[in-house]
Amino acid sequence: MDKKYVLTILLGIVAIGMIGFLTFNTIQASNINNQFELANKYLNDEELEKSIEEYKKVLELNPNHVEARNNLAQGYALLGNIEEAASTLQEGMKLLPKEASFYLTSSNIYVSNSLVLEAVNVLESGLKQTKDSKLSESLKSITSNISIDLKRKFVQVDHKRTLALIWTDEKDNEVELPAEWSVEKEEIGALTEQTSKNRMEFTGKKNGKVKVVAEAGTITKEIELQVSEQVVESIDFIVEEFDSLAIGQELGLEITGLDADGNEMILNPTWKIKKDLGTLTSNNGASNSFTANKVGLETITVEYQGLEQHLKVLIDGEGHVVNFNVVGQGQATISPAKDVYDEGDEITIEAVPEPGWKFIGWEGDINDTINPLNLTIIENLDVTAIFEEEENYELTINREGEGEIIRSSLSDTFAPSENVTLTARPADGWEFARWEGSVNTYTESITVKMDSDKELTAVFRKVEEEVSSPTPAPPTAPPPVQTPMTYTLSTSVNEGGSVNHNGGGSSIKEGTTVTLTATPYDGWEFVRWEGSATGSSSTISITMNENKSVRAIFTKKQTAPTNYSISTSTSGEGSISKNLTGSTFVEGTIITLTASAAPGWEFVGWEGDSTSTSPSISITLTRNMSVVAVFRGVTDSSNEN
Repeated sequence: MDKKYVLTILLGIVAIGMIGFLTFNTIQASNINNQFELANKYLNDEELEKSIEEYKKVLELNPNHVEARNNLAQGYALLGNIEEAASTLQEGMKLLPKEASFYLTSSNIYVSNSLVLEAVNVLESGLKQTKDSKLSESLKSITSNISIDLKRKFVQVDHKRTLALIWTDEKDNEVELPAEWSVEKEEIGALTEQTSKNRMEFTGKKNGKVKVVAEAGTITKEIELQVSEQVVESIDFIVEEFDSLAIGQELGLEITGLDADGNEMILNPTWKIKKDLGTLTSNNGASNSFTANKVGLETITVEYQGLEQHLKVLIDGEGHVVNFNVVGQGQATISPAKDVYDEGDEITIEAVPEPGWKFIGWEGDINDTINPLNLTIIENLDVTAIFEEEENYELTINREGEGEIIRSSLSDTFAPSENVTLTARPADGWEFARWEGSVNTYTESITVKMDSDKELTAVFRKVEEEVSSPTPAPPTAPPPVQTPMTYTLSTSVNEGGSVNHNGGGSSIKEGTTVTLTATPYDGWEFVRWEGSATGSSSTISITMNENKSVRAIFTKKQTAPTNYSISTSTSGEGSISKNLTGSTFVEGTIITLTASAAPGWEFVGWEGDSTSTSPSISITLTRNMSVVAVFRGVTDSSNEN
């Protein structure tokens, strides 16, 4: 056969093969694109289950499809299945170890679920594979917000401070991290573990400086503490009685302090003012004086051994001042922000609660619940924003069919934004079908974020049995050896304390009597038990006859408000009215008194605990007070002759 003819035939076959190969690849690429676009549509429409199925189809056709893998992981994460999200991305890291987006997506998912150290680990792994700058930036962003949380760096001998390694997010939410702790000089102070997870307690032994180190993986943070014989725990101002200062007026100031044992201390604090509306005689010392120079609300601050105390001073003149106070955890803002407002100015005040707290209302010169609130300035305002801690959220779990639910916590109540992991395990002859209720998914293991009350149902269905010919019964086996039944004891707290028990762990033999003790932190007190135990005694005993979950409730110690009285009287003919009814008020209440002369009389001035010639005065109650409005008769000049 002619060689040229044979070669022509072979080239034709190759060409046909290439055309077929290219056609197949084109069709496959088209299918992948269509599948990917459909998956993206489902994800954007929050049809997460459908998007997951479509992304999985894309990866079956092309396991190296980067966007599909990242989006699939995000879909799993949105359903609360963090384990499946992590597994999806880990598979991608094995296929394409230098693909930086897999590490970034994984770290973002971990961080959004407060799994900070896991995020650090995955970013460090990524930097070993690729030097992508985004990984370095993300790692730095996380680690720079990890620190040792400590109230103050000064500790009195034989007294304690609580420490924790924390990560703070962009909204100032804090996450406590597990760490290995050490102290440099144990003769100066010692560390002990608290029952509360991830917290340590430092006890001062003798005077000196000591370094405390916390290590979590590759992260090391340290802090230096000062142990002293006396450490101030409270500072008080001693000032002469005043409502406000006039420009040029001087105010004498003194301070006193008490240490951790309640003994008086000699203090040499530093002094500063916030707005430069006046001048201080000195920047340090136990006594000082302030001279008012400008109208407004000034804040005088003293600081000693890391403890600050503040005194607000109202300076009167032309214009009006707005003063904010806060009860609870949150802050109050004003717009536009000015030191002094003219009468008729329009302002907006807004209360911003901290995470886990909610705004209740305004008190003081304003009593309202509107937030934000628009106001017109007509006088000085003293306003208090009231915040209240949010209630915990309840988790209700139901089952349909035969199976069990494994929980990361046996508690039925959770703090706002707390996570709980649920895993459905079918019984023999059954299979898991889906979750229904607050979360709808076909994934067995899910992580639920408790940002509201949640109710879920795990649905199991019976596996259809295949019909088969009967088989002879197996020989009878000897009865199994009976092992003692064990039950799980889970303990938790709302905040402000810890719980310990003598059960020796969380898995306890049936019939065992366990003693639980609730221990409040400084400034807190125990209130009651909830869950599988009730009562108000801080120590209780329970018998383990089932799985039990016990929660200790603590509350901050409340200092009873001090009440003072104000009495008014007149000299001459006239009357006194005040803006509030009653004669007894909480310390710090501002009372406005107005003197009105009777016909034929005129107002002269005030005497007693307030002196002024203005018929209308405002008094801040800091003790029992008494004022007299003085009137005198008006002489009729027409009858003099």
